[in-house]
Amino acid sequence: MDLSIRAHEVRKLFYAGGFTGVLLRENIDPEEFLQEVYRGLLARNRGTCPWDAKKSSFGHYVHIVIRCVLSNYLRRERLRDSRESVTADGELPLCSATPQMDGVELRDLVEGVFGVGEERDRVFQFLSLLYSGRSRRDSLALVGLSESWGNQVLTDLRAALTDK
Repeated sequence: MDLSIRAHEVRKLFYAGGFTGVLLRENIDPEEFLQEVYRGLLARNRGTCPWDAKKSSFGHYVHIVIRCVLSNYLRRERLRDSRESVTADGELPLCSATPQMDGVELRDLVEGVFGVGEERDRVFQFLSLLYSGRSRRDSLALVGLSESWGNQVLTDLRAALTDK
């Protein structure tokens, strides 16, 4: 699917599908969200689930993608909102509180599994980004590490948590 040719159709389907009501209730600009839909369509068409005219109509495919993108977007926003708290002076703390995992401070857990030093700092930075609502891929890119490294970190942490 060439989005440069069919973007106007996607736009029509988006506005005709009744998605704007949900977005406006959540104080999300529909035009900004439409950009997320375009990104979602582009990602899916480069990935494992491109549009196939033999399986579904273009309209049905776009509708499904919009629902999926909307669901993920709202979940991510709600997660981010639930983790942000405003201080008494109206400022958002950057990372004032250490995330908790079953009563064990994340920093202590990371230190117990990875020791001290540069490795621990990278792990903590990666996990803090995940905790703030970022995707695993975005978090790893910001820390500058590979997906296999991130998978190994999470495997090691799961093992440490299940051993306790």
